[in-house]
Amino acid sequence: AVVCLASGLERIVTKNYTKGSFAIANKDKIANIIISENDFIGVKRAAKDLQTDIFKVTGKTPELLIDNKSELPIIVGTIGKSTII
Repeated sequence: AVVCLASGLERIVTKNYTKGSFAIANKDKIANIIISENDFIGVKRAAKDLQTDIFKVTGKTPELLIDNKSELPIIVGTIGKSTII
C-alpha cells in the first residue's frame, strides 16, 4: 500500500478498514466523482485533477459524473454555486 505522511499527521492511506472511514478505492470498487455543470471552471479542473491523482495512486480511474447520482461518491463543488451541494 501507498503510505502518505504529512507533518505531524498519522497515516492517511491504508489497506485496513477503520470504522466510520470512507474508502476512495479498494480491491473491488472505486468512488465516483460528482460535480455540477453550473459550478466554476476551477472546480471542474480540480475534480479532473483528483481523478488523475486517484488513477496515479490506485491504477483505477473513477468516473467523473456531472449532476448525477452515485453510491458513496466524492462530491466536489462550491456551496451556493453547485446544485448538488
